[in-house]
This record gives sequence, structure tokens and C-alpha cells, in this order.
Amino acid sequence: MATISHQQQFWTYAEGIAPGQSRTLTYGPQVLYRNHTVQFHAHPNPLVAGTTGDFRTQRLQVQPLKAITVPVPSPVGGLDFEDYVEVTVTNVGSFTIGQFSLTRTVIGP
Repeated sequence: MATISHQQQFWTYAEGIAPGQSRTLTYGPQVLYRNHTVQFHAHPNPLVAGTTGDFRTQRLQVQPLKAITVPVPSPVGGLDFEDYVEVTVTNVGSFTIGQFSLTRTVIGP
């Protein structure tokens, strides 16, 4: 039977994410990333950044996930490994995005 976990985070950028701009987020170290499937879903807030009531259609794109394994010296000799995932969120819309939620799902055996 598979194990599924979800985590949702809310991000706010005071300067906003202008059309065409990206933010790269790194998660880890987490041993689950080594043998599990990791998925991300981004959901933008429709309020245009810097306004108090200007709501527009907002669009975010989540770029392909990058898996990163970093070798680190073990305290008992040899090497251990730390696993990270990196995701890039890009504003592909026409208006500046100030807030969005990012849901991370990890699926494993």
C-alpha cells in the first residue's frame, strides 16, 4: 500500500512576482525524496500585487522538478547523502502575483 503525504505552504512576496519572473524553492534534506515520487502544484491568489481590490486571472507554471543528492562526510567515516528537491515557479500571466500556495505531495511505497 502506498504512503501519501501532503504539505501546503503559502508564499507572499512584498515586491511580487512580475510577469515572466520566477522563484526557485528548495526543499530538504529529506530521505523520502530518494525513493518516492514528489509532485508540486501552485495556486496563485487572484489579487494583483500592490493593489487593494484589483482581481485578475493569474497564471503560474511549475517547472520540472530537480532532484539533488549531496554527499556529506559521515561522522563515523565514509559518506552519507542528503536528498533535496528544487522547483521553479514562474509567473506566466499578465499581472504581478503577490501571493500563492504551493502544495507538495510525496508518494512512496
